[in-house]
Amino acid sequence: AEGGNAAEIARKRPRIHQAFQDDEQKVLKKYEKIESTARKILSASYEKTSFLFWMDEVPDQLRYIRDRFDALQAKSTFSPIRIGLFGSTGAGKSTLLNTLLDRKFFLPVSGTRTCTSCQVQISTCRIKHYEANIFLLSEEEWKDELSNLFVLLDPENRGSESDDDVEHAIQKLQALYGEGAERRSYEELLRTKPVITIPSSRCITLRKAEVSVPFQ
Repeated sequence: AEGGNAAEIARKRPRIHQAFQDDEQKVLKKYEKIESTARKILSASYEKTSFLFWMDEVPDQLRYIRDRFDALQAKSTFSPIRIGLFGSTGAGKSTLLNTLLDRKFFLPVSGTRTCTSCQVQISTCRIKHYEANIFLLSEEEWKDELSNLFVLLDPENRGSESDDDVEHAIQKLQALYGEGAERRSYEELLRTKPVITIPSSRCITLRKAEVSVPFQ
């Protein structure tokens, strides 16, 4: 009987999620209707006070109204909500993002500890499309990082570093400069062209259109 109940609950979950989405869509449509009405009122008020923009001297109270109208006119319908994840190295920030997105393109590599070695910004919405901007290290930052990797690979430091740390350093060098990169010198690698393409903007944008419905 317990097994039957569990199966029944499992079958109902997609419906519960769908019901939640339906309710969410109703609230969203209500909001859009209110927003549309408010913007019509705002536009009419903006037209009536447009003369304020041509006045050389405007009283403080009218200047405030003018500036507020101008700011509201420029405001987008849906302002993005930004959520920052902060935590110590290896705390699990990337793992949390991977889990939420059900994707594993956040490669957790570092020369010191297992961590995501870049800034990552994710943009997502209900239409199953998401966008990720990955900001790469600048040239100067990479020189510092490369120097730190060679400190890890120095035989004199092997006793103070774990095998995992050394292995991560080797993997990072090989990913950028190819097999055997760990056996070359710091100066050699600075003069070596990476085996991968690094955009001049130092930013990689990933876009994906989801076809699967989450939680089902």
